[in-house]
Amino acid sequence: MNKVYSHSDIRKGNKLLICMVLSLIAYSMAQSPLSFEGQASWYGARFAGRPTASGEIFNPDALTAAHPSLPFGTRLKVTNLSTGLSVEVHVNDRGPYHSSRVLDLSQAAAAEIGLMRKGIGKIRAEVVAEDVPVALAEEKPSELAVKPAVSQESSLTLEVADLSAYDVMVKEGEVGELILLRANFPNQSLMVRVVGRLPRSSKVDILASSQVAQKLGSRINIYREP
Repeated sequence: MNKVYSHSDIRKGNKLLICMVLSLIAYSMAQSPLSFEGQASWYGARFAGRPTASGEIFNPDALTAAHPSLPFGTRLKVTNLSTGLSVEVHVNDRGPYHSSRVLDLSQAAAAEIGLMRKGIGKIRAEVVAEDVPVALAEEKPSELAVKPAVSQESSLTLEVADLSAYDVMVKEGEVGELILLRANFPNQSLMVRVVGRLPRSSKVDILASSQVAQKLGSRINIYREP
């Protein structure tokens, strides 16, 4: 015998469905390729005066950060999820060199969000989309906008080429565009810059540096603006 559902049952079911949809949206937003969450640490006076990976001299009193792959000059809004405090920094160094951490902040940036005493804490970082990376400033700003990376190309083939560390060539994409590459396995990702187009007839989908290949492997997913 088929069960007859009352209006009350239907309303409860609709509320549950809405809650599930909102939860999925919230999760998707939290995992956007132009934002990330994880453990952050900081570094300070011991490194003052030393050149960073970008060539800038490290100043612990400046609002800067080290990230494994974001282009130098990328601006990030970093929020301490424990205190709710935020600070805007620019990426000028590489790091952190610890597998469980996603970002290294300067001493001043860590102080702004209440991270200094603990030394490490969970943060959320968001790319400031209207910013133009310093490393790409000689190109046209219209070509360099960081675009919402919401569409995906799955299981593409990657081969090594003589390219700079975080530059790639792809079949589809605009030169200067920032895209996120994610490995099928292990769960690794890198933000890279498109520097050239491959012919549609190419058997390879992506050409990248040996550093990218070593980190992500040969089967890649791309996230970019639709």
